[in-house]
Amino acid sequence: MLGLGKSETVTKSEKTDRQGKITERTTITTTQDAKTLWDWLSLFGVPLSLLILGYFLEQLQQTRAAQQAETDKEIAASNQREEALQSYVDRLSDLLIDKNLIIKATKPEDKELVDAAADVIRVRTLSLLRRLGQDGERKGHVLRLLIDTEVISKLKLKLCDANFSRAILCDVYLSKINLKKVNLRFANLYDSKLNETILSETDLFGADLSFAKLIEAKLNDADLTEATLNNADLTEANLTGVFLMDAKLIGVTLKRANLKRAKLMNADLSGANLSGADLTKADLTDAKNWSEAQLAAAILCETKLPEGCTLNPNRDAPSTESPHP
Repeated sequence: MLGLGKSETVTKSEKTDRQGKITERTTITTTQDAKTLWDWLSLFGVPLSLLILGYFLEQLQQTRAAQQAETDKEIAASNQREEALQSYVDRLSDLLIDKNLIIKATKPEDKELVDAAADVIRVRTLSLLRRLGQDGERKGHVLRLLIDTEVISKLKLKLCDANFSRAILCDVYLSKINLKKVNLRFANLYDSKLNETILSETDLFGADLSFAKLIEAKLNDADLTEATLNNADLTEANLTGVFLMDAKLIGVTLKRANLKRAKLMNADLSGANLSGADLTKADLTDAKNWSEAQLAAAILCETKLPEGCTLNPNRDAPSTESPHP
């Protein structure tokens, strides 16, 4: 074993007689190896371990402090958003009650006042949504409030360009309201009622519409890329020019839906009901989990069918033959 030099220990002893005279002297020299490297490491190991432990404890404390600071920051931000929402609710309530707007909305002579109030509400709503950022729960609360107070239906509040992205709207009644051009990216609309709702040009990228009711909904030119519509009901819905790339359409009902020029590239059609759906000029390139029986039940005219489909993509094109005299 590696040593760091040697060391000697000298031990002297004497023997004396009864008169105290020294009769014998003995000198013993003991030689031993100096401490090895492992001895030195063992010697310094404890303080070194303590130093390392102290370092990691300090790092842990700093990490916890940073996490706590982040938590405190988020709590403060959440409180600010809640205050902004409550202030919005209070002002909206005052405006509706003081001006009696819902009743006046039915009177033609009060149209100018009602329109001006609706403009004020729109500005305040857009401002609040900007402050709420990614707070989907409170955004959902805002939209439900506008529906419940009939601001949208009676005051004809226009919400185009309003940012309701990530709004939580599960099992919410949204039928027959105008949500044209609204930002609903990644919104949670699971099991919501959207029958006859206007969603034209609406951004529904990545939204969850599973089990939603969209019967006769107007979704023309809407963006439903990567959206989930599993088991949704879109019977007779207008999906003209809609973007459904990479969408999940598992078990969806599209009976008699208008899918002219719809983009269905790479969409999952597993179990989809396409009976009577109009796929004129629709693009189903690379669609997944389809069957010819499904596609055969739809209207095909200049349709881009997925690879491997043997159906005539122009099967239902209007006849060009001249009528007999």
